[in-house]
Formats: sequence, structure tokens, C-alpha cells
Amino acid sequence: MKKNQFLFSGSAGQGFTGRPHGLLFFGGAWFVTKKVLSMGHILERRAQLSARNFINGLFVFFGAVGLLFVLYEFFQYQHTALDPISFITQRKPTLLLFAISLFFDLAIIARFGRMKTELHQIPRRYRTMDQVPAPQASWTELQPYIDQAEDITPYVADGALRIFEDAYLLTHRLGQTEVRIAHIFASLLSEKDAQLVFLRLGVNPVDFQKRLAFVFSKYDKGATSMSVESERLLLRAFHEAANEDMTQVGALHVLQVIAREENDATEILYDLGITDKMITQAVQWIMFDRAASKSYQTWRTLAIKKPKGNMNRSYTAVATPLLDTFSRDLTQAARVGALHTTIDRDREFEEIARIFETGRQGIILVGFPGVGKRSIIEGIASRMASEEVPEILQDKRFVELLMPSLIGSATGAGELEERVLRILNEIARAGNVVLFIENIESVVGLSTQGAQNLDISDMLVQAMDRFGLPVIATTTPIKFRQSIESSALMNNFESVAIDEVDPDGAVLILEGRSGVIEYKQKVLFTYGALVKAVELSNRYMHEQYLPEKAINLLQEVASYVATTKGKDTFVHDEDVAVIVSQRANIPVTQVTEEESDKLMRLEEEMHKRIVGQNEAVTLVASALRRARAELRDQKRPIANFLFLGPTGVGKTELAKTVAQVYFGDENNMIRV
Repeated sequence: MKKNQFLFSGSAGQGFTGRPHGLLFFGGAWFVTKKVLSMGHILERRAQLSARNFINGLFVFFGAVGLLFVLYEFFQYQHTALDPISFITQRKPTLLLFAISLFFDLAIIARFGRMKTELHQIPRRYRTMDQVPAPQASWTELQPYIDQAEDITPYVADGALRIFEDAYLLTHRLGQTEVRIAHIFASLLSEKDAQLVFLRLGVNPVDFQKRLAFVFSKYDKGATSMSVESERLLLRAFHEAANEDMTQVGALHVLQVIAREENDATEILYDLGITDKMITQAVQWIMFDRAASKSYQTWRTLAIKKPKGNMNRSYTAVATPLLDTFSRDLTQAARVGALHTTIDRDREFEEIARIFETGRQGIILVGFPGVGKRSIIEGIASRMASEEVPEILQDKRFVELLMPSLIGSATGAGELEERVLRILNEIARAGNVVLFIENIESVVGLSTQGAQNLDISDMLVQAMDRFGLPVIATTTPIKFRQSIESSALMNNFESVAIDEVDPDGAVLILEGRSGVIEYKQKVLFTYGALVKAVELSNRYMHEQYLPEKAINLLQEVASYVATTKGKDTFVHDEDVAVIVSQRANIPVTQVTEEESDKLMRLEEEMHKRIVGQNEAVTLVASALRRARAELRDQKRPIANFLFLGPTGVGKTELAKTVAQVYFGDENNMIRV
């Protein structure tokens, strides 16, 4: 647990009995669960929920019936000359029913509003962890804190609370004494969120049922009660939700805590090859999809307040016709949802914001192709659309200058410079444009009037100095050193290094991008497919960078699966391995029984072409078997062999044999 969070608990007694047996401390506050769980309390709560749902349904029904009646009467009189006032004041039973239904409509609106206000959300002060150290005290010494501690029960969502209730009912049905973590896990499997997690992990629910039945058979029989460990579980789930800045404790928080602790449920998960890291990342996948959807709705709402087109809020901007011809408005694209969501780039956003806040007007993102420079640009556009940016970028358009189009359309000498000058003047007059130039090295030294005149980069620098024009650009490290580092641009620009994401970050980005690919190809990715795409692209596709190479690989695999297996099928890690194997001409799929037999007889296969050389053949065969079983350091070569001997003893033939046996063809080798 974290330094500023600690769970104290008693060793005796029953959980959820009214007197807490667990006390959580974090963020300088004490928390307990005072929820009482028994058969009577469960039946009472469910009866209340059923009654509430029945009343709500009744109100909705009567409200809808009244609306249907008035629509019926309206269509009856729509071809008459009856005016609306006369229509409303008619003495007809259907209109009376409609008037009564309005009462039900208002009542249901009021009920839903009250239910929303009664929904407790974890306060922000609890969701923001401070660094107050946990006290050092025994359980007995902490008893006075129990009464003043805050009850977490109101912050537990109905779905999460239902899991514990179902676990109690399951334990009671089995006639067992205590509700254990395995019972809670079994109840959790019926929740839609948990089912989605294991669906992404490619696990068959039947595999859980068999193992859970075996675990249940070991528990004692007797009167049912909640265990202390179940109370601790709920406290830890509350901490998980608060630490993730969530408003309520949900089923996925319970699942994450179960997977992280040592218990009978985690033994089942480990038996199926599921680790707590896999659970966490699969949960992040689902939570990210929901957060992205919620975030999209939020900034779409904020973006509505932003003026459409080229105008700013104060309506002082002017038209930019030439700029519009050779540019793309990224804030407009963000407003309509045409840009990808940027993931795992908070550090870069913070650095960009800090640079602008210091007064610098130009930023160059420096990174290799595929590391995500374009994704960061799209993230900036989305934040500008919702005004979540430094003041210098607020109430402005983020416009990409399309240099290839601008250069290609200029035919005469001086025409390019004239157009660029007119565009810069339009931007200066508008006063609400932030310029983006991709591959800014293309403007350094660019001129159609000879070397004695100003090039495009000089004109850009002058405009930035004169008009205070904010500019964001991108380039690669090689081009930065060759063309930009020693140019006049560096007087106005500050560079920001964009590094390749690590494998975990790449998996997270794939989780964010997978939805678009799934929708387009009509397939579903498993978590294993995403991990394998990152792993194999990182191992075999050295000429590209993460995350782009993994995204491209995933798109190719999705197309392959949709074509070969049909729509609405799952993409597994083996499908990814098949595509990489075809690309690299290297066996990277799982070892089949036929191939296993072949690997065991490598020496025999090699001796079909090589006579003698037993020591060399044995060493080579052992190295190939280790490589195929992946029992080696993946950052090192499969093996390094130096074949020594006079001409004609079989050195080259042995190398050809290795290529034939392992890579499928003796020509799959490079001779230098």
C-alpha cells in the first residue's frame, strides 16, 4: 500500500455486522464501512429498489400514454380549421388524460432529479491524495477513531453493493459459514463490466465455474455470515476508486483489488495464466473507453461556446481566405470529433504549456517518425477546442499550414514568397490563429528568388517577432540537427523531445485506438492481441517506432482476420504472430506438435546435408531450439557462430543449412 494509506483491521469477529472490523486511513482521514449485511437487510433493500423501479415505471407509463392520446387527437384535427387554442380548450376525455399525464411527467422528472442528488460521490478532497503519514498504532488503540470515521457505504455504487449481496446469498445457498473472497469473485462474474474484462482477456467463463466449484468444496458448512476479509476488500476498493479519481466504487474496483491480493480467487486467475497486471490493463481499457466518451461529451459541450468558423468570441477577427485555401483548421476538426484521442502524453502537454507560459512563441516537437508527434498536435487541437490550454492559446484557431500544397501550386519566381507573405499578413490581421507546420525543415532555405533573398523560414521568424504569432512545428532529430539547430528559427523556437513510448504505454495507446479499427473491420481484439502486437513489432520491426508500428500491425491483422475468419470474430495473439511471421519470414507462432517433433530432430535434419561436424551441428541445433522456445534474451541475437576451418570442409554449407532448417529457405541469408 502507499505510504499515506494504511488499512488497520481486527483479527476476530464477523464483517458487516454494524461494528466495523476494518479502519482505512489515507489522505489524512479515517474511513470505515458501517453497512450491515444479512438476509433480512438484503431482502429489505431489494424490496425497496423493486418498489422504486415499479413506481418510476408506472409514472413513465402514464406520462407516455397521455402523450399518445394528445398526439392521436392532434392528427384527428390536423386537417380542420381548428386553431390551437380551441383544440386545447376542447372538453374531451383524451385531453383530460393528457393533462393528468403532465402531472406524472413532472413527478418522474422530480423523482429522477432527487435520485441524482441523493447519489453520493467521493468528494474531491478524498480523491486528491495528500502526503499525511499513517499513524503507528495497534487496533485496540484505534478504537476511538471508529465512531468518528466516515462511512464509505454511500459511495458504493448499486452494482458493487449487489456483488456483496449476491455473494452472501450464494454462500447461504451453499450452506457455508463465511462469505469468502471466492464467493465475491463468483458473484462478480455475473456483472457486465467483469464479463467484458474477461472477454477481452479471452477467458471462457466455464473455466471459472469448474475451479470455483472445487474451491467451494473446501469451505466449512454452517450459519452464513460476512467475513472480515470481505469488509477489508470493500475498504480497499474504496481506496482504489478514490485513488483513480472516480466518483463511486464500482465492480471493476472490486475486481482490481481481488486480483492484487493473495486469495483463492487469485489462485484461480494464476491457474488460467491471468496476472494482476493483465486485469489492471484490461480494466484500464474499459475505463479509458468510458472516460474518452465522457471527455468527448465534455469538451464538445465546452466547444459549443467557441465561435464557429474563423471568428473569435469578441468578433474582432477578420477573414483569412488565402490561409483557408492552403490550410486545415484543426480546432474545427476537433470540434466535430474528427481527431484521435491523445493518450499517455501528459508530460509533453505539461512541458508545452510551461514553455508558452514563459512567453516563448514557438515550439518544435522533435521525434522520430511514428513516435506520436501528430497525436500530440491533435491533442493540443482538442484542448484548444475546449479552452483547456494556456492563455496565449485560448480563443484561437489551431491551423495547419499545408506546405506541400502551397509549394506545389507556386509556379513563377517569387510567387511562393508572395503567397506566404499574404498568408502571414492575414494571420496577423485575424489575431486569433495559432499556426502549425509539419516537417518545418522543409521551409529552411526554401526560396524561389535565389539565395540572396529571404527564405520562408526567415519570413516566418520576422512575422513571429513583429506580430507575436504562436507557432508549433514538428521535425525529426536528424533534420533538426542538419537544418534547424543552426538556423534563425532557434531564436524563436524551443525544442521538445518526443520519445518513443514504452511497451506499457504503447498497449494503452492501442487500447484507445482499437475501437476505431474494430468498428471499421467488424472484429474484436483480445488483450493478448494488443500485447503481442507491441511485443512482436518491437522485436522484429526495427525500422519503425512505437506506437505507430504496432497500430499499423494491428490494422493489418484486423483486415486479415476479417477476411479469413469473417466478421464479428476475435483477434487473438496467434493471429498477430501469423502476420509478423509472414512479414519477417521467421517462425514466431506457437510451437505446434509437428514443429515440436521437427525441433527435436534438428540434428537429424541438418545431417541430411552436412556430413560429420557433429559438435557444430549440436551447438547450432541447441541454439535454434532455445530461440524457438524464446528461452533467450530477446534483446540479443539468436546466436553468434564463428565457423573456422579450411576451404571445403562445409562452413558455408552449414550456414545454408541453418537458413533452410530455421528460416525455410537457404537463400534467406545475407552474404557479405
